[in-house]
Amino acid sequence: MTTAFAIRGTTKYHSVADCPALDSARLNHRGAVFQITDTAGHTPCTVCASPDITEWTVTRDNLVELLELIGQAKPHYAPRTPEGPYDLSVQIDGLTIWAHRGQPRTVARFGDTITRQTDGTWTVRHAEETSR
Repeated sequence: MTTAFAIRGTTKYHSVADCPALDSARLNHRGAVFQITDTAGHTPCTVCASPDITEWTVTRDNLVELLELIGQAKPHYAPRTPEGPYDLSVQIDGLTIWAHRGQPRTVARFGDTITRQTDGTWTVRHAEETSR
């Protein structure tokens, strides 16, 4: 029997009660954490349920967890459309990984794959590169 933790009304489960993504989910959903023993119908948390995994495809569903996992990241906003009244965009299309020492910021859009390297840096393989 597996013991996991979840927020009522969400579909993610967390394998440890002190997962940073669980804390964020608790704040965002204003819900108390409860223990579950049946994880059917739930998907594992990107941050804590699979610590051996080092590669993820960026999606709308895992964006917040990837932000928690990477730490030095922020949402990336799509370019503004010409008909917009303001000079800014409000549509998130991925994430920006802040610069590692001596390297530029890296953008990973939905569909791109990010990889955690053994030295703690992150690399991005863009979706267009894999379809060639």
